[in-house]
Amino acid sequence: MKRALQMAGLVKKSRKRGGRRRERRPLPGMLLHLEGSSHAWFQDDRRYDLLVILDDATSEIYYAQLVEQESTATVMTALREVIERKGAFARCTASGPAISSLPRKPDSRSIAANRRRRAGLCRNWGWR
Repeated sequence: MKRALQMAGLVKKSRKRGGRRRERRPLPGMLLHLEGSSHAWFQDDRRYDLLVILDDATSEIYYAQLVEQESTATVMTALREVIERKGAFARCTASGPAISSLPRKPDSRSIAANRRRRAGLCRNWGWR
């Protein structure tokens, strides 16, 4: 029905979704992607999260580790290892539980608590 209406000019065709692909960064270290994938990696009921950090420019995998549960601590450990082996990076994109654990509508107390928690983790690992 929709196609007939479109052919008659009564209904507009829907726009194509997606758009243009983003160009990769020109140099290594300009942008890292942190991805987590929860899956039953072994042939049993156990589920693990695979944490991967890769470079946008080269697709080189800087870190890959199976963890029981993705968390702020496991992500900070991954970032620390990457920085120790590869040096500082300009930007990192991430998604998943370690990043999206903030409340949907954070109030000033929850924002302050998350800042203190992150500052404590950084202090524990000797970060400034």
